[in-house]
Amino acid sequence: MDATTPVTHPHGTLDVTRPTADTLCVRLSGQWTIRAALPSAAEVQAQCEASPRVRRLSFEASDLAGWDSALITFLLKLQELCDQRQITFDQTGLPHGVQRLLALATAVPEHEARREEKQASLLVWLGQSILDLAKATRALLTFLGQVALAFGQFIRGRARLRAADLWLIVQANGAQALPIVSLISFLVGLILAFVGANQLRQFGAQIYVANLVGLSMAREMGAMMTGIIMAGRTGAAFAAQLGTMW
Repeated sequence: MDATTPVTHPHGTLDVTRPTADTLCVRLSGQWTIRAALPSAAEVQAQCEASPRVRRLSFEASDLAGWDSALITFLLKLQELCDQRQITFDQTGLPHGVQRLLALATAVPEHEARREEKQASLLVWLGQSILDLAKATRALLTFLGQVALAFGQFIRGRARLRAADLWLIVQANGAQALPIVSLISFLVGLILAFVGANQLRQFGAQIYVANLVGLSMAREMGAMMTGIIMAGRTGAAFAAQLGTMW
């Protein structure tokens, strides 16, 4: 067995040995944490470059006292080195938790953060825009056709729905929405009364504040605020429910 001189650090130890002619064994011991002084992957890379016949990299971690993400980063660098030199990266000697984190880190291939995008010509942009418009138009017509068919089945009494779910939706959109609609309408009316009173005081017409609030909330603001609140509250609830169904 051919061995090199171990490199000792205050909290972590790295020892590279050669159990066979084509295998390097990395022996890890001590504390491999972020705050510790740790060896670098360049030490293993130097051993790989000095031995061109190396085809396998194994590990021995029986003396490993503790580890965190610093060890995962070190092993990922070694794995990248093995991929570049076509060396088998053997993880069997590592702890089970380390193997799982390595598998998780390499499950999705890394993509370049910045890619140089080629600017498409005007003809390509125009053709792609027409294709996108045709696709969106087709999807819209398909949706409208499905709605028309469903409405026709409903008119003929052949629509299939669950009555219990229908009444739950009616209750959610009606009685359960009444408190929030009433609260928002009250606050909007209060603000409208305060602003209107300041303006009408200049003409000595404060007595008409009640009429202003009553008529505006009953005719205009009430219906509009109810629609906005219902669209925000109930629409968001429906969107969240459909999202969980996907």
